[in-house]
Amino acid sequence: MVAYFLCGQLIERLPPLTRASVLMALLALVLIGLTMILCIKLGGRYVRRLSRAGVTPTKPVDDRWHRQPLSPRPDARDDTPI
Repeated sequence: MVAYFLCGQLIERLPPLTRASVLMALLALVLIGLTMILCIKLGGRYVRRLSRAGVTPTKPVDDRWHRQPLSPRPDARDDTPI
């Protein structure tokens, strides 16, 4: 209650243009805070749904690309023209 009277008196002393700027800045801070709370709440809900679904086992892929040579062997013949 005391803070309301002190801030109210301080805001009323400001010129109208500055008062509008201060009030809009406070409104922006409140809206940003509410938006952050909403994003955290929705993100938590999304993660909770993902964790409930569980992880399905994946089929191992027999892809051995890491064992293939980077360049052809020097003794291999390549008859294709460039």
